[in-house]
Amino acid sequence: MYKFIVLPIIVIFFSACSGAISTPSISPNFATTKQFDKSVMVVADGVPQSKLQTPFVQPLVLENSIIDTIRRSRLFSLVTNTNPDVVIQVFVVYTDIPLFAGEFNSEVEIAWIVKKDNKIVYKRSFITTAIQSKDSFAGITRAASAISEATKKNIELALEDISRLNL
Repeated sequence: MYKFIVLPIIVIFFSACSGAISTPSISPNFATTKQFDKSVMVVADGVPQSKLQTPFVQPLVLENSIIDTIRRSRLFSLVTNTNPDVVIQVFVVYTDIPLFAGEFNSEVEIAWIVKKDNKIVYKRSFITTAIQSKDSFAGITRAASAISEATKKNIELALEDISRLNL
């Protein structure tokens, strides 16, 4: 009888521990031919809650992912924390996943603002989605994977759009 009580508790425990979203999991393979000869600072904010009341995309993880992507793509000549030529501000507005499903269709909305000389030169919000099917037994793992993929798409779309600006 104890097997029937202990086994579900173990499954729930391991399912809940495996849903962390990391910088590498949301860093896209973004490539661009445009390169700004300017320094940039990235600032991320916002911790939206999902239906599960769990913050999925932490601002620091998002910020580090954007910085990593900018450095690898060389979109800007320098990423700095002091006296930048350009500031990119991002805010996670919304994350959503279904509570229970075989496939997790997640949706992420991130607002992007680009400032140059303390003036807003770009302001846009992107909503991206991703579907994660049963690659993993744990629902929280599938949810985190779907949100990671949607966030990765969002970063790529925004940086592609920003690369078209005249800075």
